[in-house]
Amino acid sequence: MSFLGEKELKEQIKLIIPQYRPKFIDSNKYELCLGASYCASDSKFRVLQAEDNQIVVNPGEFYFLETYETVEMPNDVMGFISIKASIKFKGLVNVSGFHVDPHFRGKIVFSVLNAGPSPINLTIEEPLFQIWFAKLTSASESYNGKHQNQTGVNGKLLNDHMSGSDNASLGDLQKQIKDLDNKYEKVLVLASVLVVGILSLVFKAHLS
Repeated sequence: MSFLGEKELKEQIKLIIPQYRPKFIDSNKYELCLGASYCASDSKFRVLQAEDNQIVVNPGEFYFLETYETVEMPNDVMGFISIKASIKFKGLVNVSGFHVDPHFRGKIVFSVLNAGPSPINLTIEEPLFQIWFAKLTSASESYNGKHQNQTGVNGKLLNDHMSGSDNASLGDLQKQIKDLDNKYEKVLVLASVLVVGILSLVFKAHLS
């Protein structure tokens, strides 16, 4: 297996990414852009559409994001995917797979988590993801996985991956912890008032 260099990438990219734009070829990799559909743990995992060409990934929340482009992998080429370093440094972490199977066709969907302290603003059709291509020593059998012909973030994707899920995001857990802290503080205040009241009654009884 060997990776496609810049020359080979420029020669083959149109066959792999029909919607490719030359400006997004960067050395031996292609920069994939962000699509408009997404879902988020803080929106109860409903399929949403970007507003004003922006998606805001809140701290501690889990999101499904899609590529703007559709890829059509040859049966003798494998893809390796990542998020651009400039976005990763803000805290956006890819928690899904890191490769694209030979013969896969469709949009790539990333599962991401904002592990940073601040919201991360993402712009539709701007480069967010990266893909490198590796030539295999022999062709693979046709890919027939459930993601074949994937059209991005949609109801089918959520049914496949989130059906019956009741997992709390980090943001949910932080809120629950904060709520417990507030309740604990209220209990301490009430307990202190009761103790002071009881001691006051005892002291008055002792004086009398």
